[in-house]
Parts: sequence; C-alpha cells; structure tokens
Amino acid sequence: MKKIYKSSVSKSTYLMFFLIVVVMILPLLLGEISVEDFRDSEILIYLGITALIIALFAWICFGTYYKIENGFLYHRSGPFFGKMKISSIRKIKYHSGWIVPVTYRPATDTKGIVITYNKFDEVYFSPKELETFINELKSINPEIEFVNFKKS
Repeated sequence: MKKIYKSSVSKSTYLMFFLIVVVMILPLLLGEISVEDFRDSEILIYLGITALIIALFAWICFGTYYKIENGFLYHRSGPFFGKMKISSIRKIKYHSGWIVPVTYRPATDTKGIVITYNKFDEVYFSPKELETFINELKSINPEIEFVNFKKS
C-alpha cells in the first residue's frame, strides 16, 4: 500500500515565497522595465531567470511530500528527492523552531520531525498528517524511539 503525505506549509514559508516573488518582479512593478525594454536581450534573460527562480520556489513550496511504499520512505521537495528504508529508522524527534539541527530539510514548515536513520544520518520532515504518518512508520518498524512527543 502506498500513502502520500503532503508537507505542511507554515505562514512564514508563504510570506518568504511572497517576498521573493515581490523582490524578483519589483523592477516591473516600479516601472523600471517598460514594454519597449522587452526587445533588449538582457531584460529577457533577467525575466527568464526570474521566472525560473519563482517556479523553483513554487515547486518546493507546493510540491513537497513524503510517500511510504514497500518498506521505504520516499521524500520529494521540488527537484530534491531521496528514500530510506523504514527498518533503518532508529529515532524520531519532534522539533519546533526556525533553526533545525540537521543539514537536509525537505520540509516547508517550522514544526516537524527529525528522523535519525542508519548510524548517524538525519533528515527533517514536516508532514501535514503527522500523527497518521508516525503511526504508519511505527506499524512498519516498532523499534523506533520517539523523543519530545507530548501525550495528548
């Protein structure tokens, strides 16, 4: 069975995406680039790069998800992707805050989980359906240690 879990997206992520878009198209909004300028190849290159950067951030912001299938946990965040064996997961720690203590973060929220797998590998996820996600991982690998989870 395969289940796809979308990443939750924080308000700060939406705000950051909006600010990036505004800053990138600011010259158009301020009238510094006119219709006549579109004949200039430098302007077209700038607009093309701007469109690509905005598309990349949109892809990451709205295209981050996690999939559990055949004993593996797959993740995708825009063009970045990977997988891990669920049986190799040793620990899952709840984390909340801007500063995440891992280098790889295919997530779009400041609240999520740090998954420790293999010997020292760590990755940060932010599934929208956190409890269901955790329960499915737990049903596949009951040996997972859980840290900083509040009993509700």
